[in-house]
Amino acid sequence: MVSARFLELARAEAGWTGEERRTVELGALLRGIAGAMGADPRFEGVTLRVRGDEVTVLAMPSALEAAVRNLLENAAAFALRGAAEAIVEMELRVEG
Repeated sequence: MVSARFLELARAEAGWTGEERRTVELGALLRGIAGAMGADPRFEGVTLRVRGDEVTVLAMPSALEAAVRNLLENAAAFALRGAAEAIVEMELRVEG
């Protein structure tokens, strides 16, 4: 499943998709995904926190969302392993 997502992202990066790149505010994207995950019983006991700078990127929104969702779901699942509660923190920072 993960390799299929990376293949999908690679195709998107190569321009093999009809979706156009748009400006995406990463904080809003992360908060939206965190909210959806908070309602998902698979991630009961996980607290997702978003902090940091407002970061805007030019991206294909659906591909970026798929990649971020995959990373957060993996982090939450790993953090919960053997624990009743866990915290996953996401920090946005602009450098350079």
